[in-house]
Amino acid sequence: MRLSYVTRIPSPGFPSAVQTEDAHIDRYLQALDAALLGAKCVRMLTLEEVRDHLLEHRDRLIEQGMAADIASQEAVKSFGAVEEHASLQRSERTKLYFKMLASFGGLFAGLMLLMQVLNQGFTRDTLGTLATVTLFNFLFYGALMSWWFTFGFAQARPTVPENVNSDEELRVYSGRWSKIAAVFLFFVMGSIGIACLLSFVGIGFMTANESMIVNGILAFFALSMTLASRVAFEQYHMSGSSLTHHGIFGQRHINLARVRDFKRQSPWKSFFYGALGQQYLIVWEDDAANLHKARLTINGEMHNGDRLIAELERKFASSEQTA
Repeated sequence: MRLSYVTRIPSPGFPSAVQTEDAHIDRYLQALDAALLGAKCVRMLTLEEVRDHLLEHRDRLIEQGMAADIASQEAVKSFGAVEEHASLQRSERTKLYFKMLASFGGLFAGLMLLMQVLNQGFTRDTLGTLATVTLFNFLFYGALMSWWFTFGFAQARPTVPENVNSDEELRVYSGRWSKIAAVFLFFVMGSIGIACLLSFVGIGFMTANESMIVNGILAFFALSMTLASRVAFEQYHMSGSSLTHHGIFGQRHINLARVRDFKRQSPWKSFFYGALGQQYLIVWEDDAANLHKARLTINGEMHNGDRLIAELERKFASSEQTA
């Protein structure tokens, strides 16, 4: 079994969602799909982009008077060889994998090393063991997480940040797989956080750690991730000058016509407030001239997230000019 095929599990087949009912374009897409890396959601990013380009080119040729069948052939021919585009996707995914390996593996291995040193101390006798365990943590955790984020997971396809029409409702939401991953994160990290907290009163397996500092760090990290998992179930609906944040514990309405501040939060603030993604602070004024604040969390898994941020930045810039 080829390694490239393994990256396509659990959905190695050609995704029917990209079929166009144009024989020439569909054959090209099938050949391209066979040469791509990643699960269906990852390959769809490339396939949808290529499909849209081919259909647009074909339609332009038809408008110029060319027969539909010939226009399809010409669009495919002018787009270039399958391998040319497939090799670009494979190269990008391979580079992403090693970049993720360095970041995820380094973060996890460094955190585990710090906790081992705090818990057991550091001596020349333990140097070899610490180095071996750190290398294992780097490769094992880094390889697993990098594989998932490179070949098994795809962010929402970016949308053109065009202005939202006054009669249009823009919905920002996370997909099904993001919600499944969030549930898994909630239970796993929640269990770890609770176990660490129970160790402070001498209950549970985490009492084996001699250092309460280690358990405290683990508890903070785990409970922060547990809290952050809620983001996958939050939605934003924008219509006209109104933005509604649908959270787990209720709704919040924001008057966009009276926005007084809108800015990106620093990464450490986003983490502190339990956000999986980029957090934004929005400040608006009500009819009684009272100021209200809200934190909006947007990540790459959310559909239309980039479009919402572009629209909020435009509205804030417009309100500043008016003021």
